[in-house]
Amino acid sequence: MIGEALRERAVELGVELAYEDVDQVLHDADPVVVAQVVGVLEADRARVTGHDIVASIHLDPRRPVEVSAR
Repeated sequence: MIGEALRERAVELGVELAYEDVDQVLHDADPVVVAQVVGVLEADRARVTGHDIVASIHLDPRRPVEVSAR
């Protein structure tokens, strides 16, 4: 189970907390993996302080992602 503080920070950083497998079954992400991803993103974010940071995008895993050509 992912702790509340880790969950909040992961969401702020745009980390997906669940994934859908090939059988379309939704699973929660492993808390250890989420903590590692958050750690990497935090370190990366610290290096780019002062640069433009793009807002995170949160996708709904139950809906398809719209794609358009530019």
